[in-house]
Amino acid sequence: MEYLGDDPEITPTRIRGFLLWLSEVRHQNTTTVNINCRSIRTFVRWMAREGYLPDDPMREIKTPKVPSKFPNVLSDDELRRMLSVAKRDPRDNAILLMLLDTGVRAAELCGLSLDDVCLATRTARVFGKGAKERAVFFSVVTARALAKWLSVRPEVVFDDPLFTSAKRKQRLTPHGLLEVVQRIARQAGISKKVGCHTIRHSFATLMVKNGASANVLQHLLGHSTLVMAMRYVDLVGRDLAEAHQRYSPVMRLEGRRGR
Repeated sequence: MEYLGDDPEITPTRIRGFLLWLSEVRHQNTTTVNINCRSIRTFVRWMAREGYLPDDPMREIKTPKVPSKFPNVLSDDELRRMLSVAKRDPRDNAILLMLLDTGVRAAELCGLSLDDVCLATRTARVFGKGAKERAVFFSVVTARALAKWLSVRPEVVFDDPLFTSAKRKQRLTPHGLLEVVQRIARQAGISKKVGCHTIRHSFATLMVKNGASANVLQHLLGHSTLVMAMRYVDLVGRDLAEAHQRYSPVMRLEGRRGR
């Protein structure tokens, strides 16, 4: 309303002007402008469909592209340090290995109950976004860590959560899980910001580096489309390109290091 003033007419020119005003006057970033553009598109399509507008003015306007931001991932050394710290506590060890071995989201891990996990087949049933059910898989190392945790896990009266909070003997919450991950990272001497999704990103990146396809990654991560999985493939591709520049045989034969 601040931009429209007393003239409520909705035209392609007005919409373009509004998006430019958001960027140049209000100094909004591309992501915010993109969100506003998509919201306007949905609204004016409804107005045109209901007869409040003669046609859809957004047909002539392209949604601003948001620059791709590659996810923050942990190096192999950082992961080894975190795993070394986590081994001091059976619950922390099982949690970190489960996150890194399956790539599940924080809410998915916290939602796991005893009946959802089968150590014999090394599989777990998780419920993702939109209550979509999928199977995830884990290694024999993680299975052993889970078995060790279950041998000391406290009894819970009203629920059967796989992971419990350290003090209250209740189901571990996503906030509590974040505190566990951040504590392990601090104790491992990692100064950068680390959260549960950092472990998920690291899982995905390592899976691609180890040969997993985008289709496999999509199903393991529980994504509805290939878009995010392809971003991980692209990220690994950039790593390989940078490695090639560093270790190029031709550059070494020429006596120069890649840049």
